[in-house]
Amino acid sequence: MKFTLFLIAIGAALAAPSEVFMKDENLYCWDLCSFEERKCPDQMFPSFKDPCWTCCGYII
Repeated sequence: MKFTLFLIAIGAALAAPSEVFMKDENLYCWDLCSFEERKCPDQMFPSFKDPCWTCCGYII
């Protein structure tokens, strides 16, 4: 279990800088299912409530 969490942490760190995971008014998301812009969800990984992958980042 710890090894799996470790891999997830590494993947998340490689995918985006840590500040992307913090809630911020300037942080926007791109829903990879509907391809629409939306606010960043609490969880950026697929879940039963929100099965879409969401790519988050700051709008420059």
